[in-house]
Amino acid sequence: MSKEEFEKLKRRYKKEIEENKNGEVEFRKEWLKKVGGEVVE
Repeated sequence: MSKEEFEKLKRRYKKEIEENKNGEVEFRKEWLKKVGGEVVE
């Protein structure tokens, strides 16, 4: 996954992350599915 794809995904979840801490969890799950590995901080 490229940096651009990561930023796009993060923007998509930005509102959920800001409104709700669970949005962050969902974002990380999606990210894991895409990279198929560890969550990178």
